[in-house]
Amino acid sequence: MLNTETLQDGFALGDWEVLPRQNLIQKKGLSVSIEPQMMAVLVLIAARGGDVVATDELVEIVWQGRPMADNPVYKTIAKLRQALGDNPRDPAYIATVSKRGYRTVARVDASASEPSPQARPLPATPTRSRAATVAAGIAILLIAPIALVALIAAWLLVPEESSIESPSLQPVATPTGSSRHPCLLPGGDAVVYVNDSTGIPQLWRTDLGSNRSTQLTNAGSPARSPACMGTSAVLFERDNSIWHLDTLTNSANLIVHNARNPAAAADADVIAFEREEEVWLARSDGTDQRRVESTTDREQLLSPRDPALSPDGRRLVYFEPSEGPLGDLWLLDIATGRTTQLTQDNARAGHPAFTADGQWIYFNSSRDSVESIYRIAVDGGSPQRLFASTTNDTTPAVHPNGDALVYASSREQWSLRLTDPHDNRSTVLHESRGAIVAPELSADGNRLAFFANSAPNQTSVLILNLATRELEELTDPGTINVMPKWAGNNAELYYYHIGDNVEYRRTRLDRTDTSIVADSWTFNREHDAAPHPSEPYVIYAQMDGPHVVSARLRHVTSGADLKLDRKLTWAAWSGSGRWLAATDFSESQLPTGTMTLCAFDAGRIDDCIDFAERGHHAVWSRDDQHIFFVEPIDGQRLQVWRYTVADKTTEPFARIGPVSPIGPFFAITGREQLIWVHHEVGRSELWVARWAP
Repeated sequence: MLNTETLQDGFALGDWEVLPRQNLIQKKGLSVSIEPQMMAVLVLIAARGGDVVATDELVEIVWQGRPMADNPVYKTIAKLRQALGDNPRDPAYIATVSKRGYRTVARVDASASEPSPQARPLPATPTRSRAATVAAGIAILLIAPIALVALIAAWLLVPEESSIESPSLQPVATPTGSSRHPCLLPGGDAVVYVNDSTGIPQLWRTDLGSNRSTQLTNAGSPARSPACMGTSAVLFERDNSIWHLDTLTNSANLIVHNARNPAAAADADVIAFEREEEVWLARSDGTDQRRVESTTDREQLLSPRDPALSPDGRRLVYFEPSEGPLGDLWLLDIATGRTTQLTQDNARAGHPAFTADGQWIYFNSSRDSVESIYRIAVDGGSPQRLFASTTNDTTPAVHPNGDALVYASSREQWSLRLTDPHDNRSTVLHESRGAIVAPELSADGNRLAFFANSAPNQTSVLILNLATRELEELTDPGTINVMPKWAGNNAELYYYHIGDNVEYRRTRLDRTDTSIVADSWTFNREHDAAPHPSEPYVIYAQMDGPHVVSARLRHVTSGADLKLDRKLTWAAWSGSGRWLAATDFSESQLPTGTMTLCAFDAGRIDDCIDFAERGHHAVWSRDDQHIFFVEPIDGQRLQVWRYTVADKTTEPFARIGPVSPIGPFFAITGREQLIWVHHEVGRSELWVARWAP
């Protein structure tokens, strides 16, 4: 066993060099500042040489036994893993020993160390944010209900992590409308991008020196995802095919059918693209197409893989989803087929871009709750945030000299609203810069539960007191928790939990007790579980990719599962527990489905009747007399219907919008008022960030 005092002079933890006196960790030219308490925890665990350090002991030594409102150790370990680039499910540095504590996995070697001269620490304080604001208008993504929960953003601004020195920020002169997805031509003096000012998104070019803008494409279908290559050539997507465009003559030729999201290598005859759920390579003229075998087969891909090629065409970086659209960036050596996981965020990420020397990869990620631009070395390490911002920043394009980048910037605003359909008056209950997902009203009507990202690598179940507007976080820090459902006693919430283990949980509001309802349940596979209001049953849909396999009724106490005859999902119990309303996919698959009403008695669900040809997200009125459900009108609005159980009639109830692109979740109060998520977006603009050489 090592001594903590000895380790203060420096030690090695695997391939990381740890410098406690400087609060630094570094490897391969990368240096990351960490907080003193994080370092104290790391030193204490490392000193045990692989033996377990109990959580209580860490609290006693590092925090001097002070009482804490939450678990500081859990949160500190999560931040340490983030800094080290460690994966809690497959740890290389710190492992969790269930119900005991933590231990080191990597070898610990004590040695005196000094910071490497080539390793420059990141600033410990946040840089100032951009003062300019942006205006209104980006398109909303409407996806199938099964996938909705996974598109999680942020509900508040969290403290900024260390970032690179502040750049100068200037807008790029573009036509009116939204501009997005830029790429820089090899000389770096012109940017090609998508703009929708003519009504249909088309490719435009702006010369950064003269600010002169030119429309490059003008077809009846949208142009998307430009990838700059050669001196004046651009690849882009149109009609699910890849086209080659000469920006000097504006002549376009189709080169790859059934493909999207092209990428090009600046100095090699190779391109990459997505086809269905796979990544493919080809020559720059579209010939010699071949599939990249390293990507995981997926029947339903909820996020694009966004492949990008190094300038020499030898490396490919792409996004690999793990749960819904959450996942990480992976790097492929094309010649050897060797893959390396670059990030350990389990967050939304995409649009990677190599620097001209191939040593860094820039990308956008929601790892800090809102979309921001990061970079990471191709050799790995902790991602570095480039600059603090007051907007959502995406799709970076790196200048060839490495001192500038162009990116798209927009602003989003989310709010929980209480709307009375009788007079259309609305009250804002809570506002946030990031997504608010799945509001669920308690049976007594006093509290509203929902989930949102509240910190890096953390998605929390939150409870809003409707009388005081106070917000409370129910779940543990450093974990992902989604889709809360109230128990009938108003004192407990059920939800899906992803931490060291993946579980379906039940937690008391006072946090005195948390129990595991089912091991290894995920929202995508054991879909939309709903607890019975008074009996020990949970109903859920068993999924196979996007397909409903069956509906199942689980007895919470015994763990026994009963397979039902109908393929029900988005199920909702009546307040009395005697009835179940759900969407039935027995005769169809997403996105259509039939609204059905079933009787429940003594653990049996039968006597189902269909009451609407299509619809989803059933919600009961407080008196069990009405069932509310929705149908999308378009990508921004929903039609809410009301079905009266007694006389079996359906009538339009309300129209709401603009709604959350994450899902048409809503709640109904005792006065039949709607609680729903209002989503506003700003116009997407192009900005250029320049750093002093």
